[in-house]
Amino acid sequence: MKTPSLRFYKRLGHWRWPQSYVGKFWLVACIGILLPPVGIVASLFAAGISFDTAWLWVVLIVTLLLTVASLLFTLPMLRNLLAPPLQTALALKYYSERNLLPALPTDYHDEAGNLMRRSQETLARVDKLVSFQKRLVRVVSHDVRTPLSSILMATTTIRSELTHLNGAGESIREMMNIIQEAAQYQMGLLESLLNAARADTASFQVHEDKVTLHTLFDLVVTDTRLLAQEKSIQLDVNLETTKHMILQTDVTKLRQVMNNLVSNAIKFSPRGERVEIGATTSSGTLLLYVEDHGIGIPPDKQRQLFDPFTEARRNGTEAEQGFGLGLWVSKTFTELLGGSLDVESRPGDGSTFIVHFPLAQVREG
Repeated sequence: MKTPSLRFYKRLGHWRWPQSYVGKFWLVACIGILLPPVGIVASLFAAGISFDTAWLWVVLIVTLLLTVASLLFTLPMLRNLLAPPLQTALALKYYSERNLLPALPTDYHDEAGNLMRRSQETLARVDKLVSFQKRLVRVVSHDVRTPLSSILMATTTIRSELTHLNGAGESIREMMNIIQEAAQYQMGLLESLLNAARADTASFQVHEDKVTLHTLFDLVVTDTRLLAQEKSIQLDVNLETTKHMILQTDVTKLRQVMNNLVSNAIKFSPRGERVEIGATTSSGTLLLYVEDHGIGIPPDKQRQLFDPFTEARRNGTEAEQGFGLGLWVSKTFTELLGGSLDVESRPGDGSTFIVHFPLAQVREG
């Protein structure tokens, strides 16, 4: 069966009126119904037929009345015929926004019936995949993370015990370092994949709470302090005018966004540098920023930064490895919370990542 062309639909789409698809459908139907009687009247005028004869007027009036009656009778039925695509569009909207699986009918086999049936089958398959993803995340979170955590704890304990030995334990310490670094890498990869899976789940929930910016940044500094100390990097907080502002948001997710951005800044900064984190307001927007003085990002790489498993990922200044997921998770979480995330950077001059929130989500403390 040949696929219908969208050319006519696209032309109608450029009209200022009617805006809705139902309105366009009705307009075309009205033209089709009214065109014959209008054509008859126009033909009679063009032929110069006299309208003095009473019967001719009767014919014209009856024709027009029947046309109007036909129009009034036909339009509701046409609207009802539009119910399948309208119901399908509504079902897709509810599933996308509320994760509500619809119950579209699947026992009709014309074009509209096929649309509903295939939409229902597709949404059911998607829903099963989402449910499987949730179960998989739970299993991986427990059954894979727990052994890795045990390995890390065991290597830490063994390394601590080996400090009591002299040169005899040096080779063992080196091997334990290798094991610990490998386990830490796997744990980091696992956490990134789990965060990506959670961020990509259609039923992802936002749990709103309130937090002062001072408290939020204290939490971020606490979370990233050890990472900064490993590279002798100073974390500076600038909240001169926003310290007591209260932000209504999902604190856990925003905390993770900021942790990701600060960790990235540390990763791409030379040893002994500083990273500034802070907040300010501009043009009705709250700006949370993380600024580093590291290696910067080439312009051609900036467009790919927020893609999952991006090819723009690079090793840090001390060969720290990345997984290409952190910024994608950060952007996904930020947009989920009603904000946006962008970057300003030049190679060799560092980078500034900025989280934007409307001031409607903020109040003075």
